[in-house]
Amino acid sequence: MNLIDNLKSNAFIEFAKDHSTLIIAIPYIIGGLRQLFRLLTISFDLIIFFSFTQLLIDGIITILKMVVLLSYVQLYKSFLDKKTNSGELKALKQYSIILGCLFTGIVGTVIYFKMVVGNLPYAPIFQFFVFLLLILLSINLVISLKDSPFKGTGYSMIFVFLVFIPMPVSSMNHIDNIDTLSKRLKTEYKDAKMVYYNDQYLFYKINPKDSADKILVVKIDKLFDDVIYEGQKEK
Repeated sequence: MNLIDNLKSNAFIEFAKDHSTLIIAIPYIIGGLRQLFRLLTISFDLIIFFSFTQLLIDGIITILKMVVLLSYVQLYKSFLDKKTNSGELKALKQYSIILGCLFTGIVGTVIYFKMVVGNLPYAPIFQFFVFLLLILLSINLVISLKDSPFKGTGYSMIFVFLVFIPMPVSSMNHIDNIDTLSKRLKTEYKDAKMVYYNDQYLFYKINPKDSADKILVVKIDKLFDDVIYEGQKEK
């Protein structure tokens, strides 16, 4: 059987051919869920700023995360299948408990700094460790449930985390356009902080420490007009 015949008989290829519309729609659906959740967590009124042109990129990024995570799961499953010693399995459970405690501690620290202090120092480092622990915890969850009727629940939890855990917006400050615009806004709104963005709008909280804070919406075109050019002249 040659390569073409193998491809024709491949079950995945057959599934892709029969469900091509669904496969194309998946990134848009995932991207829509992610953006909808982010807007709702800021304010229900921001739904009117939902961007349909942002759906594809959000969906693709989430799918790439899932591919990476499931690759780790598969590698770990291959490793675990070779481990039949009860002592090793006991050590794995203890390892999972330690990971859970670390994850809880880091998330608690993030919540404390965000809610009490008002900012999160070293946000990219926290993000890295949270995502790493999420990967490890998800792997252990899936492996633990591999022979359980609740295995689907484990995969669903991974999906929910990947879709709804956001990237810290502070990581965008290295882009000079955004940094310049944010500094200019702070001359009028001292505590203004960007909390979300899509391909059309930037969303700033005027006073992030106030739970009933007002939201300032800025068109993303602002990044490319006189703001950045004037900012460059001042440097």
